[in-house]
Amino acid sequence: MARIFCFLCLLLALRSTAQEDTSNIVTLKANNEGKQYKKILIAGCGQGGAIRHFMENLAPQVITHYQKQGVTCVYEFIGSDQASLKAGLNTAINNHQPDATLMMYQFYEKPDTLKTRSPSRVPKTLLVGSRYQQRRRVKKANGLMDEEVKLVVLEGKNALAVWQGQLNIIDETIRESLYGKLCFLLTEELSRNKINLP
Repeated sequence: MARIFCFLCLLLALRSTAQEDTSNIVTLKANNEGKQYKKILIAGCGQGGAIRHFMENLAPQVITHYQKQGVTCVYEFIGSDQASLKAGLNTAINNHQPDATLMMYQFYEKPDTLKTRSPSRVPKTLLVGSRYQQRRRVKKANGLMDEEVKLVVLEGKNALAVWQGQLNIIDETIRESLYGKLCFLLTEELSRNKINLP
């Protein structure tokens, strides 16, 4: 009987640990003022083909979500070079004339290392902020994803940051339904921050 009790306690402990270690979105800069945008540009930028592929699979899910609410939504990958990020963003904003831009980005100082120091903020050319420890796990043979993607909502032509967050993808199996799940997490977090409430 004692063994069964110990085994059940171990299972409960493992289950609670597993539940905590799931993908999530963390708000780094909250928005408290209601925002209702009619046209949103989703701008993706980052180093490497894998992150671009990820963004180009997530963006259609977000576009579909907002189009159902009557919001015009377009996606553009604005580049992989951090030095020319501001110019690429300005060009995309001028081309699409959005009310707001949802920027997804990921840059590494040394892409081949497992741990690097990297800004926790929108790149220096856009905002100022602190530093943090960024993880990047080598992809496993079984196709698990473990990434951190920065997110920021920029308002108008002046690209004023109204919300900032981080998408933490933790040990997710790469499958089509993953993008729907991440879209739900993102749009729910934006709604909690009073951005395009349905």
